[in-house]
Amino acid sequence: MKKLLALLFSLSLVVSFFPTQKLVHAEEAVELNIINWEDYIDAGDEEEGIPSVIDAFKQYYSEKHGVEVKVNYSTQGTCENMYSELKLNPNHYDLVCPSEYMILKMLAEDMLEPLKRNEQTNVSVYDAGVSPYIANLFKNLSVNGKSLYDYAACYMWGTMGFVYNPEFVSEEDVKHWSAVWNSDYKNKCTIKDSVRDSYILAIGYVYQEQLNDLASDLADAKQDYLAGELTKEDYDQAVNDYNKAITDIFNNVGEDSITMVGEALKSLNDSLYGYEVDSGKKDMAAGKIWINFAWSGDAVYALDFAEDPAEVGANTAELYYAVPEEGSNIFFDAWVMPKGADVELAQEFINFIQSPEIALRNMNYIGYTTSIATDEIFDYLIGEEGYAYGGDDVTERDGKFFVEMENEDGSTEEVEVFAVDLSYLFGRADSNRAYVAYTDVLGRQFSAQYPDFDTVTRCTVMRNFTDEELERLNVMWADSKEGSTGTRGLYVAILITAGALVLALAVIAIEKRGLFNRHGIKGYTVVKKEELNR
Repeated sequence: MKKLLALLFSLSLVVSFFPTQKLVHAEEAVELNIINWEDYIDAGDEEEGIPSVIDAFKQYYSEKHGVEVKVNYSTQGTCENMYSELKLNPNHYDLVCPSEYMILKMLAEDMLEPLKRNEQTNVSVYDAGVSPYIANLFKNLSVNGKSLYDYAACYMWGTMGFVYNPEFVSEEDVKHWSAVWNSDYKNKCTIKDSVRDSYILAIGYVYQEQLNDLASDLADAKQDYLAGELTKEDYDQAVNDYNKAITDIFNNVGEDSITMVGEALKSLNDSLYGYEVDSGKKDMAAGKIWINFAWSGDAVYALDFAEDPAEVGANTAELYYAVPEEGSNIFFDAWVMPKGADVELAQEFINFIQSPEIALRNMNYIGYTTSIATDEIFDYLIGEEGYAYGGDDVTERDGKFFVEMENEDGSTEEVEVFAVDLSYLFGRADSNRAYVAYTDVLGRQFSAQYPDFDTVTRCTVMRNFTDEELERLNVMWADSKEGSTGTRGLYVAILITAGALVLALAVIAIEKRGLFNRHGIKGYTVVKKEELNR
């Protein structure tokens, strides 16, 4: 499989992409205040002379406007931290990049500026490049009559599923959420230490029968459509009805659902390796676990990491990614402008970061899928540095597809490849191009970054829950984890307890010397308990 490499675009190419009209700003330097996730933008390469995306924007802006821009770029670890920061410092930030449920919450609380789509201030580069699928998804999500499309510019998106090691795990098993409840994989699975994310997994498990019945009905409708017995309009309606039905199920936080989920999660306590937020990627590569409940971008990282000898030595592994058939979560992070933002400056940054060149840089750096779906992006995917092949490289024979691959010794061999129709993501009304990519293996990096239409059809957006609903969920979550005796959890608990005793003795010894301030020992930061568990 062709390896995805980092794109190194020159700044001159980036600058030449944008229109040259000036925005109205003072002659003095301007400031752009941004909050993003950690490690969620290309940091560049000093040794190679590649500027970070932030530095590239500053240089681009200076050359275009003759005015320097100071970018105050900060990061937060959770959506809740972003939200709290905005509440503590209203009218201070120009751009924030939260996840879908938090954007819905902010929109409900009238915390956001709308995107300006006019001649003077616009997001024309983003609008021209964003995937029609993503644009329609945003148009169909609304709060109090306000559409997300009018307030948010999608940055990255993806799915949730299982990273698994096929050497130890059956491909059939990970087609269902029940895999982590399978005794064959006891102490070899991790799930997310997050109530929202793990609720999705457990809902898929407890409502497995209903979800599979819905999927079966949709599969029948698809067969009827392909056989010409169902019109496209009727099939599209069947898809919409199906997605609405699974959306209702995955967002069901009624008392009965919460009770069933809590019982299901509690039953995992003795069989999980542990709960994690970030460590699952490397635990998979190290062989400590066989199944990791993961976001698709983390899946790409795990797959790359596990097969890189420079990272894991001789113990490389070929991992796979699967989205269970019962359905899953489709998530996204998007740029929004809080009230009081410098709209013109913020939207210029959106246009810059969502140009195809910069979007590719960020996608390759992060591992998640960019919302930008232009011909440049597709050509990259099927090019020399991408994961897939284009139609020109493919030979069709007896209904199958083949490409010529070169071996390390210079010889070539014919290898079967599989067609993946991405027209739902890239296709536009004014394009006659067939956006079909061909991959020699399904379920690997390409599948994680670019799922097919059937996969995204069985994925849904999780809504923002009310404070009352969140309180019930959090009570259930705390109760379900109580008494967890997973191998890793018990080991960590012992270490933390021992460490606490040592720390207590140290505190007694040094407190008398005045070495403490409210942040802990001077010159150090107290590590939170939940961070120790990661």
